[in-house]
This record gives sequence, C-alpha cells and structure tokens, in this order.
Amino acid sequence: LCDLNDTVNNMAEALHNITRFGKTASAPAERLRLAELMRQLLTIASFSPQAKGVKFIRDYDDDLDLWVNASRADLQQAAFNILKNALEATQDNASGREIVISISRREKEAELTISDNGPGMDPGVLKNLFRKSLTTKKDGTGVGLVITRDLLTRNDGYIEFRNRPAGGLEVLIRLPLA
Repeated sequence: LCDLNDTVNNMAEALHNITRFGKTASAPAERLRLAELMRQLLTIASFSPQAKGVKFIRDYDDDLDLWVNASRADLQQAAFNILKNALEATQDNASGREIVISISRREKEAELTISDNGPGMDPGVLKNLFRKSLTTKKDGTGVGLVITRDLLTRNDGYIEFRNRPAGGLEVLIRLPLA
C-alpha cells in the first residue's frame, strides 16, 4: 500500500505540474528497477473502472533485474499515459481485451513494450502522431502523446508506435540501462 500511495502521489504531482504551468517540471533522476515500477503501475491501472474485463499479460519475470536511471515521476506518467490509451483502445473489443507488457534488454538499453488488441491506428495518424492538437479521441486535446514523448526524451528515452500485424497497437519505449 505504501508503494501504491507513493506512485499515486508522484503521478498526481506530475499531473499538477503539467496542468499548472502547461509543461512538466524537471524531476531528479534515480536508479529504478523497471519490473518493479511496472508492477506498481499495473496494480493501479487494474483498479480503474476502464480496466474491467481487461487481461493484463506481463511478459517478463517479476524479478527481472533491469535498471534505468530516470525520473520516477516522468517514467510513471509516461507509462501510465500509454496504459490509459491502451485501455481506451480496447474498450470496444468484443473478443476479449488484452494488454501485453514486456520488458527486455537490448544491448545497452531497456525496452518496455505495451501492446493492445484494439483497432490500431491509421497509418496517416501514426506518421503525424506527435503533432500538437492531433487527436483521435472525441474529447481529446492532442497533447497527451506529445507530453509522453517529452517526458521520455528528457530522460534520454525513445518512443515508437506501430501497428501490430495481428491487429492492435504496440508502443516501444527504450531507455538507457543504469
């Protein structure tokens, strides 16, 4: 419960900074075990009303020893934004809602992949994904993914979106290993 409380407080602070100033404030980097960070976020996400009926599949060992050096608040907010989008994308999937999270090492980087079995994205939207005010949501503002990219970039991270051949969307995040 303490871990969850800390995670929620960090995310609330990050969101407060975004809404108060229109951009995120810099947070100090720390050494983070990626599997533990994702375990905490998935626990929170699973309690969301939007997560009802969603099967979260963790395609990594809970004790995976991959560490990154990043701002906890930045990484939590970025990963949470991607999870939230995946939950929304699978909302109308009558064949069962699934979100797969994988963590792996690729040379000197940690890779975090979040995949869903939603409809995917139009190729034209994928090409222009980080343009401000581009949104595919009825009530969207078009800044969520721009903020997510900026949070990762300032932690030397990289983000890529691609449609899966079997359907759905895959979001790849790379961060340098600590």
